[in-house]
Amino acid sequence: MSIQGKFIKPTPMSGYSATTITVNSGTTIQIISIMDNPTNKTVTAYLVGKPYKIVLWEGTAYDNIGQWTDINVKDRIIQLFN
Repeated sequence: MSIQGKFIKPTPMSGYSATTITVNSGTTIQIISIMDNPTNKTVTAYLVGKPYKIVLWEGTAYDNIGQWTDINVKDRIIQLFN
């Protein structure tokens, strides 16, 4: 499995309802939340059971994705984890 996203240690969170995505390798990824930061031009996914958060889009990629959807997030995570 190759991972191409940028990884940063997350801030602890509690009281979440995770969304589950199964990537092609059979790995289950659970998303706690997604943060869109227009000032820094980043979209970040916070994951359950992982010691990091994943930056899904930043900079030019952030500009290119525009108004992203849940399907865009799922597709991007599958792309990063395959």
